[in-house]
Amino acid sequence: MLTSVIISTALLAMSQPVMALCGCNLRVESHISPGFSLDVVSTLIVGSQAAAIVDLPLAVSAAEDLAKWVKNTTDKPLLAAFTTHNHPDHYLSGKAFLQHFPDAKHYATPETTEFWSTAYGPGVIAPIPAIPTAYNFSFFALPGDEKCPIEILKNVGGDTIDLSAFWIPSSKTLIAGDVVYGHEMHAWLADLLTPALTESWLTTLDFIAGLGPNLVIPGHALSADTFSAIADVNHTREYVSFFQENIEAKGADFYIPQEISELIDGAFPGLTNLTSSTTSATLLNITSENFGRGGQKQVHYFDLTVSGAGAGAGVATASPSSPNLATTVSFSAQPSDGFSNVNQSVVEKMPESKTPTPPDASTLEQFNAELTANVPEKAISQKNAKALAILETAYFEYFVNKDPAPVDMGKIAIPASISQCQTQYARSLVKRNSIVDEVLSYVPLLSRDLRGFDNCKAVESLEVGVYFHYMRATSTADRPNELETRVKAQVDVLNEALGAIKINFRYMSLNWWEPKTGEDWSVVTRRETKLQEWQQRTRAPGKLTLTVWLVNGLRGSQNDDLNSYATFPNENLDANDGIVIEAAHVQGGDSTTLVHDVGHWLGLGHTFGDIGTQCASQDGLTNATQTSGMKDVVYECSQVPCSGGSAVEINNYMSYSSCRGKTPQDGFTTDQKARMFANALQFRRGYEAGECMPDGKAAVRKRSSMQDLLDGKCPDVDKQANILMDTPHSLSARAHGLSKMGWAVLAGWWAVTLVM
Repeated sequence: MLTSVIISTALLAMSQPVMALCGCNLRVESHISPGFSLDVVSTLIVGSQAAAIVDLPLAVSAAEDLAKWVKNTTDKPLLAAFTTHNHPDHYLSGKAFLQHFPDAKHYATPETTEFWSTAYGPGVIAPIPAIPTAYNFSFFALPGDEKCPIEILKNVGGDTIDLSAFWIPSSKTLIAGDVVYGHEMHAWLADLLTPALTESWLTTLDFIAGLGPNLVIPGHALSADTFSAIADVNHTREYVSFFQENIEAKGADFYIPQEISELIDGAFPGLTNLTSSTTSATLLNITSENFGRGGQKQVHYFDLTVSGAGAGAGVATASPSSPNLATTVSFSAQPSDGFSNVNQSVVEKMPESKTPTPPDASTLEQFNAELTANVPEKAISQKNAKALAILETAYFEYFVNKDPAPVDMGKIAIPASISQCQTQYARSLVKRNSIVDEVLSYVPLLSRDLRGFDNCKAVESLEVGVYFHYMRATSTADRPNELETRVKAQVDVLNEALGAIKINFRYMSLNWWEPKTGEDWSVVTRRETKLQEWQQRTRAPGKLTLTVWLVNGLRGSQNDDLNSYATFPNENLDANDGIVIEAAHVQGGDSTTLVHDVGHWLGLGHTFGDIGTQCASQDGLTNATQTSGMKDVVYECSQVPCSGGSAVEINNYMSYSSCRGKTPQDGFTTDQKARMFANALQFRRGYEAGECMPDGKAAVRKRSSMQDLLDGKCPDVDKQANILMDTPHSLSARAHGLSKMGWAVLAGWWAVTLVM
């Protein structure tokens, strides 16, 4: 079920599902701290019973002024203060400010709190600022306003790498932090240490434009009266693009600082001659010095040398080139002015189709097309295959003992004899301590051991935000009937099916798009250029964020009828990561296509082997999960599973059974749950403080096949990793020149091998 976090004076507690946004009356007010506090914008969100604030200033005097302003602005109790990122001008006065609000709790992302705990720990500066509490939720609601969630877009691109933005869907308001600067300001660019970080920022700005916000609140501005969603976003994009094209592209030390200053000042005249000239001039000077030849380099926030306190403390340097910091730069964009986002009033004026939505059912041709389309684009590396083998096996054991899937409740158990394996093999899951430690301690997985969950924390649930985008067939076409209602109902189905195994989905938005002039989107082909251009413009930032593109008609690469297709998790996510699906197959109720595709998106293959084979391949899932691929039974409701016994109704969403999803909460098994968690942690979500991750110092040899665990054996992770590495993919040599039938067989065989 969809869950929200409700801020109370005592804690952050899970609440009942929230979907409706009608009747929301959240009020947003902004305050700017000028001068030494660098024109930081603090934004107050006022609800019916309580309030929260986003970003605090740098100086203590500014914090005192802000506290007075808050008390004059609302009589509602302040329950929370959020900080959007690690820069001290959005944080450092937090202790002074919060003294005025004893019931308020200070929050920041785990990435931000990890950084501050290191940078501002004992022996670094005094007095020590109060370190905020790390939050793991992705949205919250104020008491009394449970139907008005505030979404948190974590780790988006901007002027540093741990930025969060706050989206209020009910009013289409974005509190952007330093993703957006006021159009009267120069921007901080000193943290753009690689072109990927710059591209990440531009991508996020395109994503913001795609949201169609009514109000965007920048991180720095001269006056709240001058906030402009269009002007501020466009100014920031133009400013960052100018830096990318005219300074970054020239390479390091191409210009001297004075030349950079003159270059930017010439392109954006007047930004240092305004009332608050100090901040803007300072930011321009820092950019010039940092990227100019012979300039005095400023300390980068993530190029920091930190000396620890106490005996044995060492010196650590974190570098953004680490693969562990790549979560914020994994997406790319190719902006196109040819597409236009449609606001709600325009949507309401579109004629709505009267044609009933057909049932979400697939033909044999569509099943075959899906087999062909849903193949990974690239192979899994040996390092990642080993990590997945470790994670899914360890999590399978954990879930069997602690939280099995509902369908397996009381049916599976790990024999006591398996405990002997602990004495035979080294351990290989270790606790992640901090961003700095993780970056510097990274060594290839081949030289690591296996450790259980006794020394670190298992991840017991996942949250996925879902953004939907619909492209109108033509500029005069009817809009699909009740599309928004169907989309929200489909998210309910996702939560009913995957929420049963603690993977929860939150509906973020449905965005409507008009095609370019003269283009027809009645039917599009998989990987078609115009489709990919639209995807790359609108893909939501973040790895554990799902983008679903709704089209009117879809064809496969062989021009066959295709319902949908998904991308698969890997170290470098696809530029078009997400799911493309015909809008007619998004319905809610007993609609299964999108749930099936989400299984692929989280790393699952099908439950059967090659079409035409009878349980011929072992894929690492348990025998009870695997089903026959024989043509006369693969589509039937009642089948004999590969574990044998009598025929049963096959309810699994990853099968082709006509009964799949009949009982949604029984649609995924415990071994599938373990596989999805492993893929999400390794490739999408990442690891937070204290959580278990693959690590160690010896070759991995512990457990492999989840069925072997049930059989009381000590499996071989190396063997399982080899299966994952040998998974066919669309770029592999063996795939070239295959016929349509060959592709279907290949895809079917892949479905077996990836699922181990």
